[in-house]
Formats: sequence, structure tokens, C-alpha cells
Amino acid sequence: MTDQTPPPPPPPQYAAYQQPVPPQQPPPFQNGVGLGALILGIIALLLCWIPVVGYVSVVLGAIGVVLAIVGFVNVRKGSANNPVIAIIGGILSVIAIIVPWVVLAVVMNVVEGKLGDVTKYTECVEKADTPEKLAACQPE
Repeated sequence: MTDQTPPPPPPPQYAAYQQPVPPQQPPPFQNGVGLGALILGIIALLLCWIPVVGYVSVVLGAIGVVLAIVGFVNVRKGSANNPVIAIIGGILSVIAIIVPWVVLAVVMNVVEGKLGDVTKYTECVEKADTPEKLAACQPE
């Protein structure tokens, strides 16, 4: 009888080492048209307080509102993923459209008040036929 020993068992099989999969990062915020609306809204808001130059902000604000609407529509379609900058850009643009008209109303009110004072003084001087009446005319 021959002494046959069974062959030794094969070495244990280990699973191949795999690199851990990094967690999926959400895509970065993207809304180029909304960003354009935000930039125009900021520029328009800075310019709108200047009495004569403020009317440039009306044009920039109108363009900013259009870009904000397009940016928000892009978010709804799924081609952009950040509605916040489109909304903020639209709000700033609307404010930049309204403020120059308010500034104009305030400036016109001040100028009209001063012109009224000048008109009263001019009428008083024109009606004064004596030096005493002329001395009574006081500019306000």
C-alpha cells in the first residue's frame, strides 16, 4: 500500500484590493445668464443714485431683468441649477429701474421749491416802486 497523502489545499483567495469610491459631489452652481443679471443689477444699483447718470441704470436694469427672467427659465428647463442669483439679479435690477425716478422727483421738488422762492423775490422787486418797498423784498 502506498501511502498517498492528499495534496495540500490551495492558498486562500483574497479579494482584490479596490480603491474606496469618493462620495459624489453635487455639480457646482451654474447659471451664467443669472450671473449676468446679478452683475448688471449691482452696477445699475450703484449708478442709479447719481441724478443724471442714473438713467443709464434704467437701461442696465431693464437688460438685467430680461437676463434674470431668462436665467430663471433656464433653471426651470434644467439647463441651469442656481435660481438664487437670477432672482437676486432681477430684484436688484428692478430697484435700479425705480430709484432714478424717485431721485428725479426729489430733485425736481427741491428745485421747484427754490425756483418758487426766486419767483416770489423777482415779483416783489418788479412791483417795488419805492426804495422802502424794495428794501422789504427779502430773498428767502
